[in-house]
Amino acid sequence: MEVEKVQIVHVFTLAHMSDIHLGPLPKVKKHQLLSKRLLGYVNWHRGRKFVHRRDILDLLTRDRVQWVH
Repeated sequence: MEVEKVQIVHVFTLAHMSDIHLGPLPKVKKHQLLSKRLLGYVNWHRGRKFVHRRDILDLLTRDRVQWVH
């Protein structure tokens, strides 16, 4: 009788969330934009606010909590 070797594969999903960028941004004064903040401010208003969405973060967080408990 021959014994067949079976390879076991463990599958997992990794979700890494850090340095989350969510809006709305607070009102800023001109002097506060005299540093690298200016680029971040412009990037946010040119499109990043449409990519980093609170509703998506809420879904990811809810899903993660279900897997932990």
